[in-house]
This record gives sequence, C-alpha cells and structure tokens, in this order.
Amino acid sequence: MIDKRPLRITQVKSTRRGAAAVEFAVTFAALILLLFAGFEFYRASMLRHGAAHAAYVAARSGIVPGASASKVGSVAQTHLNAAGIRNATVLISPNPILEDTAIVDVQVTVPLGDNSWLVPRYFSPSIVSRARLMTERSSETSP
Repeated sequence: MIDKRPLRITQVKSTRRGAAAVEFAVTFAALILLLFAGFEFYRASMLRHGAAHAAYVAARSGIVPGASASKVGSVAQTHLNAAGIRNATVLISPNPILEDTAIVDVQVTVPLGDNSWLVPRYFSPSIVSRARLMTERSSETSP
C-alpha cells in the first residue's frame, strides 16, 4: 500500500554558519583587488604610450626647416594635455634648433605620482620616453 503522509524534512543544525558570507567577503576582496590592479596597469600603459606619442610628434615637428625649440615644446605639451597627462617635463636637444642641426632629440618625462593612484609605490617614480629623429636637411647617414 502507498503511504500518503507528507514527508517531514528535518533540519540539521549546521556547524558552518556564516561560511558563505566569509567566502564571499574573501572572494569579493580579491576580485576588487584585481579590478583596481587592471585599471592601474591600464593607466600606466596609457601614460607610457601618451608620452612616447608626444615625444615622437614633437620630434617630427622639429625636423622640418624653420622649426624652433619652443614650437617643439608646445607641440609636445599640446599632445600631453590632450592625453590628460599632468606635470610632464619636455627636454629638447639641441636647443636652439638651427638650420644645420642634424638630429632632433625630444625626451618626455611623466611623473607617475601626479598621474596615477598606486603605481608609484610599486614601480619607478616616472616614465621616460624619447624620440630621436634626423632632420630633413641632414646629410648624415646614421644618427
């Protein structure tokens, strides 16, 4: 004969009360750490690329006839501002740029402390990018 009584579910007291909350807290903290680390590495990579691009574009503006060091610095600063990079230092060599100048060298230094949250604590304090281009009027064969 079939028993038609409802089944009783007995509740067993668990010794693991709160284990799910603790596991969630540990996992969530690790997830947030990885998320912020990803943002920081992205920002550092963007700063490195922005500095390299500004140095290259500035050096390109310095290799044309009639270029001046102040114009080269202005071009670099314009590109750094467009990338949101603050307090960067631009060094142009030679200064002044003359008609017989063979090579224009532009160095851009970006301080990570002014442009990032955590990276300066774990990496070098600044990013240095450099572009060195031969002028159009140069007769040299190698830099």
